[in-house]
This record gives sequence, C-alpha cells and structure tokens, in this order.
Amino acid sequence: MAATAMLHAALVATGVDRSAAWSAVRQIAFVVPCEIVHGCYRGAKLADVLPPLATRWQAATAGSEFTYDPTQRFFVVRAVARMAAGPMVPAILAEQLLAVAAHGDALLAGAALAAFDEPTAPAWRAVLCLAALVAADVLQVQSVRVGNWQRLEIQRIATAVELAVMRAPLRHSGLEGEHSYWLGDHYPRVVVGTVVSMFGHVSLLCSAALTVLMASHAAGGSAHMVAAAAAIAAVQIGVPLARLALDCATAWCFALQPYDIIDEICTGITSIKMFAWEERYLEWARDYHDDDGEHMYSWPVRAVRSAVSLVLTVALGSVRPLSALVAVRAFLRAAPPGSVDAQAVFQVQRQAQTLSAQIEQLASSAVNWHAFGDANRILEHSLRAPRMPTVDRSAAAADGAPAIALRGCAFAWGTGGAAEATVLRDISLAVQPGQLVVVTGNVAVGKSSLLLALCSELALVHGSGCVRGRVALVAQRAPLIAGTVRDNILFGAELDAPRLAAAIHACALDADLKRLPHGDGTPVGLRGEAVSGGQRMRVALARAVYADADIYLLDDPLAAVDATVARELTTRLLAGPCAALRAKTRVLATSSAALLPFADIVVAVDADGHATVTAQTPAEVAPSIAPDEPSAPDEPAAPDSAQKRVADDESPGSTYDALRHLLKMSGVSLAVAMTGLLAMDFVGSLKAQTWLQQSLRAARQSQTVAAHLRYYQLGLAVGAFRAAIREIESQSTAFVGHQLSEHRINGAFIGGLVRAPLAAVELQGHGAIAASYYSSSDALRAIIPRMLSLEATQLVGLASALAHTWHIAPVAVLAAPVAAVAALSFGAWSDSFARQLSDAAVATEAHATHTRKAIADNALPIRLHRRAPFFLRRLEHAADRRMQIQIAEVQTSDMEVALRRVISTSVASAVLGGMLAWQRLALGDPARLSSVEADSVFSACQVMFPLLTAIATAGKRLLPFMAVVHAHRRVTLLPREETQPHAPAPPASWPATGAIVFDDYALRYPGQKHRALDGVSLAIAGGEKIGVVGRTGAGKSSLAKALFRVVEGEAGRILIDGRDIAHIPLHELRARLAVIPQDPLLLHGSLRDNLDPLHQHTVEELWAAIIRAQLVELATRTEPADPVADPPTGLLAMLTRKQRESSHKSAWGSAWCWRRVRLGVPGLQRGLDKWIAFGGRSYSIGQRQLVGLCRALLRERSILVLDEATANVDAAADKAIHSVIAREFRNSTVLTIAHRLDTVLASDRIVVMDNGRVAQVGSPAALVADTNGLFARLLRDSQHECS
Repeated sequence: MAATAMLHAALVATGVDRSAAWSAVRQIAFVVPCEIVHGCYRGAKLADVLPPLATRWQAATAGSEFTYDPTQRFFVVRAVARMAAGPMVPAILAEQLLAVAAHGDALLAGAALAAFDEPTAPAWRAVLCLAALVAADVLQVQSVRVGNWQRLEIQRIATAVELAVMRAPLRHSGLEGEHSYWLGDHYPRVVVGTVVSMFGHVSLLCSAALTVLMASHAAGGSAHMVAAAAAIAAVQIGVPLARLALDCATAWCFALQPYDIIDEICTGITSIKMFAWEERYLEWARDYHDDDGEHMYSWPVRAVRSAVSLVLTVALGSVRPLSALVAVRAFLRAAPPGSVDAQAVFQVQRQAQTLSAQIEQLASSAVNWHAFGDANRILEHSLRAPRMPTVDRSAAAADGAPAIALRGCAFAWGTGGAAEATVLRDISLAVQPGQLVVVTGNVAVGKSSLLLALCSELALVHGSGCVRGRVALVAQRAPLIAGTVRDNILFGAELDAPRLAAAIHACALDADLKRLPHGDGTPVGLRGEAVSGGQRMRVALARAVYADADIYLLDDPLAAVDATVARELTTRLLAGPCAALRAKTRVLATSSAALLPFADIVVAVDADGHATVTAQTPAEVAPSIAPDEPSAPDEPAAPDSAQKRVADDESPGSTYDALRHLLKMSGVSLAVAMTGLLAMDFVGSLKAQTWLQQSLRAARQSQTVAAHLRYYQLGLAVGAFRAAIREIESQSTAFVGHQLSEHRINGAFIGGLVRAPLAAVELQGHGAIAASYYSSSDALRAIIPRMLSLEATQLVGLASALAHTWHIAPVAVLAAPVAAVAALSFGAWSDSFARQLSDAAVATEAHATHTRKAIADNALPIRLHRRAPFFLRRLEHAADRRMQIQIAEVQTSDMEVALRRVISTSVASAVLGGMLAWQRLALGDPARLSSVEADSVFSACQVMFPLLTAIATAGKRLLPFMAVVHAHRRVTLLPREETQPHAPAPPASWPATGAIVFDDYALRYPGQKHRALDGVSLAIAGGEKIGVVGRTGAGKSSLAKALFRVVEGEAGRILIDGRDIAHIPLHELRARLAVIPQDPLLLHGSLRDNLDPLHQHTVEELWAAIIRAQLVELATRTEPADPVADPPTGLLAMLTRKQRESSHKSAWGSAWCWRRVRLGVPGLQRGLDKWIAFGGRSYSIGQRQLVGLCRALLRERSILVLDEATANVDAAADKAIHSVIAREFRNSTVLTIAHRLDTVLASDRIVVMDNGRVAQVGSPAALVADTNGLFARLLRDSQHECS
C-alpha cells in the first residue's frame, strides 16, 4: 500500500501519463509467462508460439504518441521525455525498492554465517535466514526486468522518432539536407538512449544515497561511507582523465574516412578482372588494420601506451577492494577501542562494495554529449522539415492551363543561391498538356537538373514556376526495390492485370519476361543488380506508365538500349500513333538528336545553364511493328531444381568446420597466449583465495584493527593482480587479432573474392558478400577471440572454485554434480528456442535494413507516385516484427536469469545448511568450519551454477558467431579461376602485332541453357580496326569477356599472335591487353590511384598520358577540399575529437572500412593528388571515360577493346575520344563494340553478331551495299530513328 501511494504521488507530481505508468508496473511486477520457451522446447516453431504484439508496442501506436512542437527549444528531447516519463517513474521506484532489498540480503547472509561462530545459537534461525535469502534473491531478479524494460522502451520510442523523421521526405519535396533522413535508427536511438539514461542517473544517485543512509544506520555513522564514496569517485574520474592525457600526449591526430571496399570490388569486379587489378586489393588486405589506432605508433610508443593502460586498468579493476579497505579503515578508526565487531565489519564491507557497484555503473553510463548534440540537431532539422523555395506542384491538371509554366526561373542546389551553386539560369518555358518536350545539350550542362527542378527538388532562386498534375520521373540510373519485376512495376499499387500487361507491352518488356526464368515473378535483386541496365530502365518506365501520371519526366531512357529496342520504345511508348504516353505531357532529357524531330518543343541547355526554347511542328512516327495486343503476364513460377541445388550447396557446414576455419585464421599464437595466461590466472586465483582465507581467519581470531586492515590490504593486492591478468589477456588477444591475424583474415576473404570466377561472385550477391565481410572480419579478429577468452576464463574460475571448496570442505563438492545436471538441463531446455530466436533476429534486422534502404533509394518515386502510406506500413511492419522478437528475447532473458539466480542461491544455501549440520553434529573439525570458511564456500557455490550454466550454454552464445565464421569461410572457399600459374609466360614483347583468331569458339555462361557464343570463327590482322555490332543479347560483349577469359570457353580456342590464350597465365594475359568499358570504375582514392592503381608508372609517364588523353583541365582544376579539422590541443579538445569520431563511426555503422587521414595537412585537390570519391559521383560520364582512356594510354598495348565506351556520352565527347584513339592507337588492334552504328562506320571491317554467331563480316561499304544483310537492316532502323 505504501509503495502504491508513493507511485501515485510521484505520477501526480510529475504529470506523466498514468496509463503508461501502470502498464509499466504490470510489466515489471508480474512473472513472465513461459509459453514461448515451453512451446519451442516441445518442438513448435517460433512463429506459432510468438504472442501477438500488444497495441502499446506497435509502431503505429508509438508513432501516434510522439507529438512535438517544432517552435520550442529542444522539442525532440521534450517529446522523448514525455513518452519516457510514464514508464520510467515506476522503474525508478522499483530500483529503489530493490536497493533496500539488497541491504536486506547482506543482513540475512551475515546472520546465517554468524551461526558458525556461535555454537549455542539455534540452528533453525540460520536455516530461516537461508530460506529468506532465497526468497530475497527472487526479488533481486526484478532488477534485470527493469533493465530489459528500459531497453524495450528505448526501442519503442526510437521507432516512433524514426517514423516521424521518415514521413517528411516521403511526403514533401524540396527538403534541405535530405541525406540526413536516411541513417536509420542510429540518431533516434542516441537521443532516446540519452534521455532514458538521465532517468537512470537519477535512479542510481537515489540508490547510492539510500545505500549510504542504510549503512550509516547499521554502523552508527556515515563517515566511512563518505570516505569510500570519495575514493571510488577519485578513481572513476581520475582514470578517464589519465587516459585522455595519454591520448593527448602520444596520439596522432587523424580524421576518419569511410571506405566501402566490398562495394568497390563487387561493383567493379568485371573491370578489376579485365585490368588485372587483383594485386591492389590483396595488398590492401595485407596492410589494412581496423581503426584501433595502435598500429600507427612506433613500438616504443606502443609499449609505453600499453604499460600506462595496464596501470590504469588495474586501478579501475581494484576499485571495489579499495572501497572496502577505505570504508573499513574509516569505520575501525571511528569505532571505540577494544575488540572489533566482525559482524559490523562484514556489513560495512558489503555496503561499500554495493556503493562501489552503483557509482561504477553511474560512471560507465556517462553521456557522449557531442554525439547527443549532433544527433539532436539532425533530428530537429529533420522534424522541422525546412523546405526550399521550389516550383509549385500543388495545382491539379486543368483544361486550357499549361501543364508546365516557368517564368525567368533560376535553380540551384541548396538555398544559398551562390553563383557556383546555381545550375540553371533564366529558364522560361510553357508546355501545354500532351506535348513532347526534348531537353538537349552536352554532358553535365544541367539537363537532369531541369527534370529535378520540375519535381521540386532544386531550390528556386528567383522567378516563378508551376507544374499542374501528377508527375512521374524515370531517372537515368533508375533505382529498384528488392522484389520481383511485378513488385517494382506495381510499386505498392493495387494489381490491375490489363493495365499491367499494357505497361509491360509499352515498355518492350514482353520478350524479356519470356526469357526470364519466372517471368514478371523474377527477383530483380538488391537495387536491381540481377537484371541488365536496359531491363532496369524499362522496368522503371513500366512503373511510371502503370502509375498513370499526367506529366512524365524521362532522363535519357533510350541510352541504355540498342537501336531496335529504342525504336520500339519510341513507337510504343513515347511518340508513335498508338504510343501509351501519346496524350500525356512528356519532358525527355537526352544527349542524342534522334527524338528532336518528334518534339513539340526543344530546349537546348548550354554550358552556362541558359536554355534556348524552340517550338516546332513534330513529325509523325511511322510504326515499324504492328501494335500487338498485350498479353497478361504469367503467374510467377516456382524455383526450378537448379536453384534448389544452389541453395543446398550454400548450406553452412558443421561446427567443426567453423572451429577449424577459426583456428586457421587466428593461428596457434592465440591458443598459446591464452593457455599460458589462463594457467597463470588459475594458479594465482587459487593461491590468492588461500591467502585471503588465512588472513581473514587470523583477523577474526585476533579481533585487532591491524589484522583486519592486513586482510583488506591483501584483498586490494589480489584485486590488482586479477585486474592485471585480465588486462594482459585483453591486450594479448587484441595484439594477436589486430597484428597477427587481421591480414590473414582480410587476405583470405578478399583473395577468395577477387580470384573467384565472375559467375561465382554474381551468384553470391553483392549484399550477401558485404554482410559476410563486415560482420565476419570484426568477429574473427576481435569478438570471437574475446568470447573464447571469456569462456576459458569461466572454466578457470570454475576449476578454482572447485579446488578451493575441496580444500575447505570436501563434502561440499558434491554440490557440483547437482549444479552440473541442473545447468545441462537448463541449457537443453532453452537451446532449441535460442537457435530459432537468433535466426529470427538476424532475418528481422536484415529485413528492416533492406526496407529502410529501399525507401531511401526510392524516396523521390515514392513521393511522386504518392506511395508513402504503403512504404510506411512496410516499415512499421518491419519495426513491429523486430519489436516482437525483442520482447521474446527479453522474456527469455528474464526467465533464464530468474531460474539461474534461484537455482544458484538454493544450491549455495543447501550447501551452507549442510555444513552447519556437519558442524553441529561434530562430524568434522569444528575449528575448520568458522564463518570465514562458510563464507568462502557459500560464495564459491553461488558462482558454481552460473559458471556451469555459462559453460553448458557456450555453444548457444557462440552459435550466431559460428554462422559468421561460415559466411567468411564460404567466400574463402569460392572456386578459383583457372589461372595456369605454372604455364610458361609469353615473352615481354607479346603480343607484338595484335593478331587475333577465334577458331570455332563457343562460350556458355554458368546456369544458362543456350550458348552466348556458338561456333565463332574470325581472323583479325594485327593493327586492324574492327567494329562489332548487333542487337541486344547478340553476343557483342561476350567477345570481350572471352578475350580476357572473364568466362572460360566451352569449345574451340582463341589465338593471339599464334598463342592459345587458354595456356597463358591469366594475370599475364589480362595485363597484356587494354580495355575501356562502358562505365569505367573510379576507385576511392586520388587521381594517381585511379590512373595507376598498381603504382607501376612514374609521374612523368602519368602526366604524359593525361596530356594525350586531354585530361589536363580536369586534373588541374581546383576543387573545394574536404573539410579537415585542425589538430586538437588539450584534454577537452582531445575528448571532443574522440567523441565526434566515435559518433561518426557509429552513425555510418559497421558496414565500412575506415581510413585515418592526418589532420592539419591541407587537402591537395589539384593534380595527381586530387581526391576522387568511389564511383566518381562528382564527375560526368564523359570525364569518367577520359579517365578510362588515360588508363589505356598508360598501358600502351597492341590490343585495345572498347566495350560500349561511348554509349552514354554526347556527340562531342564521342568524337574527342575516338580522335584520341585513332591517333594514339593507330598501330594497335582495336575492337569497338557498340550499338550505335555511326561509332563503327570508320572501322576497317565490321563484325555483325546475331544469336552468338558471326552473321556478317566485311568492310562498311560492302555491308551497306548488301541491302538484304542484317547490318543494312540495323542501319536502316538507326537512320529511321534519327530521321
């Protein structure tokens, strides 16, 4: 009743939500139901026994509770505090009651132990105390429930904040700093966790005050507890300050840069193989160390840092025995002279240790204020959703009103309006409904920016603009969601089969869906990586057509397809008499002139961002193919047996295989180091316990102050020794993991990845490979060795406890078998459920991450298609599933902790009762069974069952990490390419002439029924210029892959200068050829790293190639340097730098490698040191192609392959690139693969491919003269399109 009155008064005083508070009381106070664990133990599946999620925990409910006023200061913190106050107030009161109960535990234990020193005291009193102690431990278990409740509340409120943040960019365009919306739940968890921790700090301070008051009441004064608190605070504050001083004195000043090595490899795996760059990544794997900082120092500095760190760790680990020594010393000095009250000293010791634990917990939960401040500012900015001035899209389509009206508009990226940020100037445009507008211009002049401006994504600097009606945008690099083709076309809309069939037909996807294994039910992979670029573009077009918008904005949709498909898209979709979008307003940006005749308005954008608008009468498009009736897509087919076999092959191996792989990666050094340290720990612990027991017994017998102080001084020394052993174990494990094993772990993974065949890498999937590396590298290097060390330490602790118990009371060791049976039964009971729960948690987290990434990648289409409710429901469903799994984990944890605590205390109490009976019945030596020995045995038996349980359930804890080891092992065991390392290398001058012969060559991609190349026979003379053309899928690019042996041939052979390339070492073959791919891979690094990744050329050679490739302007252009901070000075600055670095790394997550860049060194942004981010996002397609051309010039090979190298560039860039190639490679054999026929008309001969065979070979004039040939038909289609 008193507790209820206190809670009611607290709720009234704080004004919190009473319903939430009483819900928290019910959750904390009542016993957890065990239906989940019991059901899974009996063989039921997890999905069948998980209870439905209560309304309070659902994401939609939590989102509705999160209300805020953006006009207030710290409105996010206020809103979070309001949501957290209801459940946290009863949690604080519960923790105070538990603190009082902990004081009762010490009194009960002391009363039970006193019976051993008082033979005349009734034994039944001790037995009652032991029974009450078991009951009190059941109450103490509630502290775990309180902590788990707080975890669930943090997750619930963070989910609510995340949903509130993501609603804004899904519903509103033109938001400033939109990139800050897509970092998941990291920033919400930082803010919510900090606010909830404030409640925890209040609770800990109250608990510490209660401990001091209770100890003062029991001991008759508070001076000793004040002294203990001062000693604890001095250590807890001094050690972190000392660590900062150490960092300030020795640390180098670095900034962190994220580097996604796996994304770079998986995205550019074809280029990496063709350029023979595998050694670059193997060298990175040998040299890379994760961001621990220690490897940056010389060995003397590292030794000093390790020694100082050891001293500080020992000081921190000795805080509990130090607090006991200070408290007992102060108590004994204040006590009246005479004999010492052993019972009072025991109580002072227990209370000092309790106070030490509370202050230690308070100190360890210190808030990273910089991380909190950054997170709060980002969330406030996101929730305020400041919008840039943009064109008005609020008006609906209306008859007689222009669909698009721009008057003197200037657009810029951001709201600054600076001259360098303005990309479009003085744009005036009026478009009537149903008109076709073609926006043309060179590369990087702002064509795509104009489309984004019409979507309200660019800031309107001046002028006025209006867009009437619903808008659909198809970007040049169209993002897809992870799902099937049908899922991407529907995009959350209801299925309308006729409309879906019409959209598929209009986008020329009919034939593609027939070739795909499951039709429109075929998965497209993460971000559409499982389909080709042309198919990805047409799926995005079909999505836009299915949305039935009023205005369509298309960013060069024909660049990714060949002439035939482009013709079909023009006829069926864009401008034909029966085109699906004939009656819609269409704005199409392109570098090609093919569609200009059919446009109503032509907008020509120049390099300064000005536009010239020309109105004209459009030409009619004659249909080349009669419009077929669209057929309804087939239902998704079931996976075939081949896919099932692939899934079976990817099943993980046994635990033995995982352990063997772990030993192979870690080496024997880790096992040797751990064995030696554990043996030292065991011997030291056993001796220390014996000395402590003897010292305490002497103190109890002499009853002098000096004897008691000697015991506590010895306890301080033993605590320091144990802390030192633990720190040495930690440093040894870290040293072995970072310095001896990391290069082996990285090298095995990266080596297996870059040396595997291309098909094997594609089969694994980009996302799966990235998840495997970024989880397994850290686990193998640090987490698993630490866990194995912890398990071994627990084994040593168990052996030490058994040996010590045997030394005191051999009969007490009989408790070990009982505890072992209970531990094994307990582990078997929960093991089945733990496996299911672990798998479900991993799958749920992956699903939530994929959902969030899909929404982030497709935010603009979601806004334009008005699909925000659908995708928010998907995110809420993922959050609900994650919360459901976490509640099940919490319930299981509560139950396990409760059972473990009750069993351990019951076993220890039974042993203590048996020892008391043994003493009272005079069956043993009474002199050996004092309270000292009884206390030692009681403590040993209390830890015996938890240690046995931990050892019995070690497999369960290591189970998730075994899956990580299997993921790492699977990549290292990928099949290797047939490299022929022992084959004789060709002479250094090979190939001298560049003559190529395809002799009845055939090639088949893995898993495909039909050959990509079938019986190709072709002879190419040295120095000849060959053009290769054909329809999509004809086998053009397969010729290049065959030449570089990216895919091994099935029959026939290829000869270069008379040598069969199948008998040449693979690395040598690729290094002797040159290639310029369609989308050159730009690496994360400097311009020098991109031009010469293997560092084989001098600076003079690099600049000569830059000049010849006409790349001088790009290389010498000054760009804004990356923001690099000044070197921090002083303790506070060092703390700032470390906290910001930590928060930055946490925000990006573990899916990155981290480069350290020295602070204070100016960023060199010119010349060869110009920094290029991965993918070259700030460079146009033409500029990237110039980088690829420069690489080819550096190689100076006699064979050059151009694989669609100028497909995505404008006519001027195409002409410039080919003029350089004609001049610099005039004596080389050049194979130009292209779908634009004008690119190859200047070749000596043209090879026309069709269905993997050579259909025609001849000079351009001869092929044009053959009017019935395939080349002539392709040429007519191309000329018809251009006309």
